[in-house]
Amino acid sequence: MVFHDWRQRVVAQLSERHGPNVALAVTVFANSTLGWFVGSVVTLLLGLACVSDLRSRRIPNPLVLAVGAVGVLYSVASAPTVVTGLLHSVGGIAVGLGIWLPFWLLRWLGAGDVKLFGAAGAALGGWHTVEAAVIAAIAGAVLSIGWMLWQYGVRRTAETFAIATVNPRILDRPPGTVRDSRRHLPYCLALTVGLVVAGWFPTLLF
Repeated sequence: MVFHDWRQRVVAQLSERHGPNVALAVTVFANSTLGWFVGSVVTLLLGLACVSDLRSRRIPNPLVLAVGAVGVLYSVASAPTVVTGLLHSVGGIAVGLGIWLPFWLLRWLGAGDVKLFGAAGAALGGWHTVEAAVIAAIAGAVLSIGWMLWQYGVRRTAETFAIATVNPRILDRPPGTVRDSRRHLPYCLALTVGLVVAGWFPTLLF
C-alpha cells in the first residue's frame, strides 16, 4: 500500500511537470489493473521463451510476435492518445534492437534473443528498455559465472578468467570444451531478468 501510494505521487508529479507520456514510461506495469494483467502476461511469455531457449536454444517467432503485440496494445491503451502510445512502443523496440544488435553481429547473442528484447521494449518504452538492458548485463555476468562454475568447476573457471585478462576472446568458448551450444548459458535468462525487473520495478536504477 505504501509503495502504491508513493508511485501514484511520483506519477502525478511527473505528469504535471513533463506530461502524461513520462508518467506512462515510469509506471509501466504496476499502475493499474490492466497493467498488472499485461505485466503478468508478458512475464509468462518471457518465461516460456526461457524454457524454449533452455530446451532447444531457440525462441519461436510466434512467441516474439506475441510479446511485441501485447506491448504495443498495452502502450496504446495506456497512453492519452494512439500516437503517443505508438511512439512509446516504437521507441522501446528501436532501443531494444539497437542495444543488442551489435552483439548479434559479433555472434555473442542469438537473433531470437535480440528480437525478444526488442519486442518486450514495446511495453517498456525507450528509457526503461535501457534500464532493462543494464540490469540484463549485470544479471548476465552473474549467471555466466554461475553457469561456468556448474559446467567446468572452480579450477577451470578460475583458469579461464585468468587467461581472459590477456585474451578476452577465450570467454567466447572456454578451452577444452566441446562445440556444443548446450554448454553455454542461454542469454535469454539474463535478458528476461532485466525486462521483468525494469517492467515491475521501474526507476530501480535511474
